[in-house]
Amino acid sequence: MTGLRVIQVEDAAQRNMWLRMPWTVMGDDPAFVAPLIMLEKRRISTKHNPFFEFAETALFLALRDGRPVGRISAQVNRRSNEHRGEKAAHFGFFDCLDDPEAAIALVDAAAAWGATRGMSELLGPFNFSINQECGALVEGFDSPAALMMPQGLAHYDRLLHGAGLTKAIDLLAFRMDPKAPRPPVERILERVTRMPEIGIRLLDLSRLRQEIDLVLDIFNDAWAENWGYVPMSPAEIDEMARNLKLLLRPQAAAFVTINGKEEAMMVALPDLNALTRDFDGGLFPFNIVRLLGRLKSRQLPSARVVLMGVRRRHHGGIVGGTILARLVGQIRKAAVDMGLNWIEFSWILETNRPVTDLCERLSGPPVKRYRIYRKSL
Repeated sequence: MTGLRVIQVEDAAQRNMWLRMPWTVMGDDPAFVAPLIMLEKRRISTKHNPFFEFAETALFLALRDGRPVGRISAQVNRRSNEHRGEKAAHFGFFDCLDDPEAAIALVDAAAAWGATRGMSELLGPFNFSINQECGALVEGFDSPAALMMPQGLAHYDRLLHGAGLTKAIDLLAFRMDPKAPRPPVERILERVTRMPEIGIRLLDLSRLRQEIDLVLDIFNDAWAENWGYVPMSPAEIDEMARNLKLLLRPQAAAFVTINGKEEAMMVALPDLNALTRDFDGGLFPFNIVRLLGRLKSRQLPSARVVLMGVRRRHHGGIVGGTILARLVGQIRKAAVDMGLNWIEFSWILETNRPVTDLCERLSGPPVKRYRIYRKSL
């Protein structure tokens, strides 16, 4: 094949082609949900995305005979490398037609960019970080992705392996039908782990910033030893608080308390993808009104648990089981209250066997599998 070149995005026209690649690659896929272009522009803006305070990035576009056929990002996340003691360049936003030559050229461009900055490994995809969308979809192509989960096509895994990348780890997504009969494990957990000192407190929207701080304090403790974990920066937390205001439902964000002290939390958000499937990526002038109306509806199609954690001192044992029972019960109650068809638990590390086993007992096998890849530089 001829006429292929990879360019680093430098001007507005090239940025627009880069942003539009998902339509080019996945536009005919029935499961494709167009990303909201306004939010994607904000995400790659150094002015608006706090990620750029501690990271350097480059965007690459593959052109064949002048037409875009693929894209990728490359980034050095200093916060991640310092926290984890690594010298890793990350890649993300990988979208490519079934064009092995283009995929190899894109990965090589990201790898070369990282190597020139002294990095020894290429790891991804992360859009831009592990605290945003991450992984390439390798199973579960029959349904749209949930909020803040990546989309993709079946050939991506083959292309990435063909570009010299190997599997680092898989991330799993489970979906629970709140209207289905409660599985035996849920009833058993509730029956054998009743402890009156353990209660539930809903998130207080009137003091959202302080509540977000508490959510992340629990999250940082619960996830501290997990693969790939990187704590959010203060600016990222502020951005999260701003973004959550529109989506939060009080009954879908809760803490588990022990003698009045918060020891676990979960936050579920309405599945924005299900609400914007017919927008084709546009919000203005009329779709923003439609979206606000849909968000106000008492009946929502689906939701995703985006944050969930139990402080490490309660991992395992009867107290940990009681906490999980309370969280699952509250999640199911919130899902019923919101009229959901399903609620997704994602993502969960495939190596976290206690949680994956529990999820399979609660909701069946994973509905989607996402893969992180690595390559030595």
